[in-house]
Amino acid sequence: MFQDCSHAQFHALLKTASSPFLIDLWAPWCTPCAKLHDALQDLASVYPQLLIYRINADDHPQFATDFQTRSIPALFLFKDGVLMSKKTGSLSSEELLSWVQPHF
Repeated sequence: MFQDCSHAQFHALLKTASSPFLIDLWAPWCTPCAKLHDALQDLASVYPQLLIYRINADDHPQFATDFQTRSIPALFLFKDGVLMSKKTGSLSSEELLSWVQPHF
């Protein structure tokens, strides 16, 4: 359902993705990140056309630097190669759906 993504793959996505996509910046030790995973699964079932990619912040710290992110989980919603919105912290399924919905 979710695809792991490297920093380099992300830059390729910016150029080639034809549909909206979401980046989940996370880490294995992050408890709120694990809780957010369930809400992301709910989101994927409502918006199957939304591509969801996960970037491990420990393995790819440059992503956090590039997007001036100091805390995780952090979500980034892109459309047509442009960052549409960013959220940090754990979100419920309802909060996540209401955040994404205006972009569809």
